[in-house]
Parts: sequence; structure tokens; C-alpha cells
Amino acid sequence: PSVVAGGGGRGAVVETLERAAFFGVAGNLVLYLNSADLQWAGEQASRAALVFLGASYLLAPVGGWLADVYLGRYQAIALSLLLYLAATGLLAATAFPDGRRSFCGERPALPLEPSCHPPDCLHTSPSPYCAPTLYAALLLLGLAASSVRSNLTSFGADQVMDLGRHANQRFFNWFYWSINLGAVLSLLVVAFIQQNISFLVGYCIPVGCVGLAFFIFLFATPSFVTKPPTGSQVSSMLKLALQNCCPRLWHRHSARERATMLPPEEDELGASTGGIWRMALVTGITLLSDGGGDAGIGDDSDDDEGDVMVEWRRDSPGAHLLPDQRSQQPGPSPQEDIANFQVLVKILPVMVTLVPYWMVYFQMQSTYVLQGLHLHIPNIFPNYPANSSVALRAQGSSYKIPEAWLLLANVVVLLILVPVKDHLLDPLLLRCKLLPSALQKMALGMFFGFTSVIVAGVLEMERLEYISHNQTVSQQIGQNIYYAAPLSIWWQIPQYLLIGISEIFASIPGLEFAYSEAPRSMQGAIMGIFFCLSGVGSLLGSSLVALLSLPGGWLHCPQDSGNINKCRMDLYFFLLAGIQAATTILFIGITGRYERAAQSRASQSCPKRDSG
Repeated sequence: PSVVAGGGGRGAVVETLERAAFFGVAGNLVLYLNSADLQWAGEQASRAALVFLGASYLLAPVGGWLADVYLGRYQAIALSLLLYLAATGLLAATAFPDGRRSFCGERPALPLEPSCHPPDCLHTSPSPYCAPTLYAALLLLGLAASSVRSNLTSFGADQVMDLGRHANQRFFNWFYWSINLGAVLSLLVVAFIQQNISFLVGYCIPVGCVGLAFFIFLFATPSFVTKPPTGSQVSSMLKLALQNCCPRLWHRHSARERATMLPPEEDELGASTGGIWRMALVTGITLLSDGGGDAGIGDDSDDDEGDVMVEWRRDSPGAHLLPDQRSQQPGPSPQEDIANFQVLVKILPVMVTLVPYWMVYFQMQSTYVLQGLHLHIPNIFPNYPANSSVALRAQGSSYKIPEAWLLLANVVVLLILVPVKDHLLDPLLLRCKLLPSALQKMALGMFFGFTSVIVAGVLEMERLEYISHNQTVSQQIGQNIYYAAPLSIWWQIPQYLLIGISEIFASIPGLEFAYSEAPRSMQGAIMGIFFCLSGVGSLLGSSLVALLSLPGGWLHCPQDSGNINKCRMDLYFFLLAGIQAATTILFIGITGRYERAAQSRASQSCPKRDSG
């Protein structure tokens, strides 16, 4: 059966429309905030874009937790799409004057400042207009997008779960392909409309995409495989983490819980049945009772896994209870909690070392965009004389190529290479027994991310070289005038291509790793953590931009009034490259240990099954 048929295919259609809406907002967000209607400074607009992108990933565990505990994935997706609809509507309302006055108030007049020349005095960037409303809309949009992303990914994988591991791998390939198909549709149409016609019309299209996605999702309900909420293991994981990391604090907490318990009741044999049951975790060691001197009830020869032994006992000496004799409780058993905690401890360092990669990746929709606005952007109709472009614009017959179209270089690479990888490369490597593991692919993706930001830094050095010799061209983008270097924006294509290739090797295998390595009862939580750490990378990038925008920093250039010609963004790019290089080396070391441990566990379990 095909992985794109049935509920999995309809989920991919919903994801295509949702991604079209997301990129419709994110693609030109820097340009919108930097426009004449809002007049945010360049670093303020970049920071807001990184905060939005970070929130759209960082809040993923919130949506996953609500789905696990209360709603289930189906209801969580449906409610998230409704929130998505409201947030995109609020953002569209800020794109026309009456809406801005209703939600933001009147724009304050700029204060008069004495004329002076740097470094005699320092200019400060004014507080951005409409910031509370825009940040609220972007954060709500980020929450909705993160909830859809974390739940729809797992929900779609549930539709093909019974078809085997290879079906899961193919599903993630094609699911990622559908994500980028939505990005292409959005960037080709919405970005052009936003830059050359109207941000109001451009932001109404994402509202329509989300509404259509919601309708299709409801219409496809009978074909979906749905599961009820099974509860969250977050509290269990936190207790186990506290017990292992802070044993003294855990003992104090346990003592307080013991003191608040009701007195035990006596059963018909006179034994106390209200005592405290404790769980002890050991590896290959038999536990002893408190005072009876009896051997522990577990025997490691009976444990097929050989990893976990559990003894349940009462505080009263000599009393024992076998694990299979305890009363059945709903939800995961304590043994499962411990096993899941062990898995989480093993895979979390692998995912954490991907954070610097996400810092590099999200530059594509923030500082790369800002850099592109300061490169020469040609007209779509280049046959017209250059000196008539203003008149033609007034007549509506000449348009600039949307800067956000550079994102298409990243997206087209994915649309082309994902099917090639799925149908040709992966089967060929599999037949030759040379197919790299997901972790090896992720390391290769981090290397391509490193080369992308290096290329961006070299291009920025060249751009600033032109600026230092006063070789600039003024160009009108929307309603703004930018003083750009006479370098074509097409020089940015290599850095976008490289970040697209890195996404194939880092992000797609990362999703596959998170889903396949997680225990069945924690797949939603692990996927949420994966997306959350992606958001951490974006927010760290935003924090770094904010730090370097302080007086004396490389990105502090308020006298440029939205331009970046007196900033040193090249040094920022090279700093990111250094961070990425260092963590790639660390990632290779951590994943090497992880794979060796996994191979060791597999080799130990095989003889045990044979002997059984």
C-alpha cells in the first residue's frame, strides 16, 4: 500500500496548506516590519522574525502535552487550526490603516533629536510601533503552528504505522516534500503580492489557506486512524530526573509525602496494606529486602532485556509483592517510566547538539533576507530602461523580483532531491549495504549548514567592500528605499542551496531518529522535544542578534535607519560558523558513543533470545 494514500495523504495535504500559510507569514516578515507603515529598524525586524520562528518550534511540547493528556492528536490539530485562523486574521488586520488604529492605536511621532555625527553621540532606535499586538499575533501563530507541526507529524505517521519501518521512512520523506510544496506555492504567489501589490492581500491568502486546511481535515475525518489521549509521562520523567540528579532533594520530598499519608489499614491477616511501595532500579544486581534477609524477588535470567529489574516492597520488614501481583493501574507502569527515562537520557544529548545547526538554519528567513534587501534586486521586466522604473511602478507595469524568492533555491532543492533520494539513492545504497545511519546523515547536514553560513559571510564581506567605496545603488522595495551594493542578489543562491541540502541530511533524518528511537508511549513527547530544541536554536540566534545590536556591537547601526551598511554582519556569520564547527565535532563524538552502545545492546540481546 502507498504511504501517500488514505489518511496519511490527506494529512500531507493539510500540512501543505498549513506550510503555505506559515511561509506566507514568515517569508516577508522582515520586509513587512521594515516597511513604511511600521518602520521597524533592521535589527528589530530580524529579532522579531527569529522570535516568531523560535516560538513556532519552541512551543511544540505544549501542543503535544495537551494532545497526550486531554485532547488526543485529532482534536489538538483541529483546535490548533482554529487558533491559527484567528492569529493570521489578527496579523492581516494590522496591514491596513483602520485595523492598525483599532489594534495598535495611532503611531507616535518621531522625537526630534539634535543633529550630531558619530561617534560624538549615539542614536537609539525608537520603540517599534504596534509591537505588543504584532508580538501577540506572532506568538499565537507560533503556538498554533508548533501544535500542528508536532501533532500532525505523529498523527500522519500513525496512519502508516502498521506498514513497517520502511513505510515510516518513506512517509517522512514525502511529508517533508509536502511541506516544501506548500512553501513553493506560498513564495511564488504570496511573496510577490506582498512585495509588489499589498501586504493586506498578501496576508489574507494565508487566512484562506488555513481555512481550507481546516475544512479538508474535518472532511477527511472518517479516513483517519485516531487514538484517544493516553496520558502524559512528563511528571514521571521529572520525578525520575529529580531522583537521579538531586537525590538529597528527592529524599526530602519523599519524606514529606510519607508524613502526609493516612495511617495504614489492616487487612484480614493483620498485615499493613497501606505502606509505601518503593521501586528500585538496578542493572544485573539482585535486591535484598529490608530485614528478612530474603533474596530479591527479581531474577535477571528471566529478563529478556537484561537492563531493568524492578522490586516492589513495603516498608514493613520481610513483606514482598511480585510486580505481576500488584493491582493494575491505568497508564504506563513504573517499569515503563524507568525504561523511557533511560531512552530519553540517551537520545537527548544527540538532539541538544543539533541546536547550533538550527541557529544557522533560521538565518535563512531572517539575516539572509536582510542581506538580500541590500543587494541589487532586478526588475521582473528588465527590458525597460532603468531610469523609467519609478514611472512604470506608478503605472503598475514594473515589479521587483521578490527577495523572498531566494528561499525557493532552498525549497526547490528539497522538492527535487527528496524524490531522487527516496526512489534512487536510498534503495541503491541499501542494496550495496552502504546506507548511512540517520545520525551520520545528520552530521553531514551540519557540515553543509556550516558551509552555507561561511558563503554568506564571504558575500557580506564583498558587499561591505563596495559600500566602503561608496558604490551603492538606491532601489525601491515596496514603499522603502534601500541603498544596496551593485552585486546581484543571485549571488545569494549558493548559500540557500547549501542550507537546503543541509536540511535533507539534518532535519529529515532528525525527524526519523526522534520518531523511531522513542518508545511508543513517548513518541509525541520526543517529537515535541525535537521541535522545541529547533525553537531554542532560533531564539538563541535572536538573543545573539540582540546582544550584538547593543552599542559597540557588530550589528549596532541605528543611524542607518533600517539599512545595515554600517553593520558588520559578516563577523556575525563567521561567529555562527565557528559555533557550528565546534558543535559538529561534539556531535560526532556523542553519536559515535550512542551507536556503539546501540550495537552492543543488540549483540547482547541476540544470544539471550537464542538461549531462550
